[in-house]
Amino acid sequence: MTYEQYYDGEGSLAKAYREAYQMRVEDQNTMMWLQGMYVYHAISDFVQFYNPFVKNPKAADYMDMPIPLSEDDKKNQNVERTRRAAEQMKLQVEAFNKKYYDEGQDDGD
Repeated sequence: MTYEQYYDGEGSLAKAYREAYQMRVEDQNTMMWLQGMYVYHAISDFVQFYNPFVKNPKAADYMDMPIPLSEDDKKNQNVERTRRAAEQMKLQVEAFNKKYYDEGQDDGD
């Protein structure tokens, strides 16, 4: 906000600028918190390599989807995870059936 806008402009303009600034600060705070969550997840997936009580540490997979920020994002992620799980199950069933039927045909000949 410029000097002229503050002193010569409309009175409600200062309030609008202040509210916009507060919204930007809240957004920045949320983004910093979210970045901290990503760092936390990355470190917690890796820290087991430095634990002397873990015999065979294995690297955990990093998150496959971003952290949901709203209920709609959460619902969409649940739908996507369900779809992926169903697709994975379908592939496993097809592989099992192919192996089972291929072995059954080899035994019959």
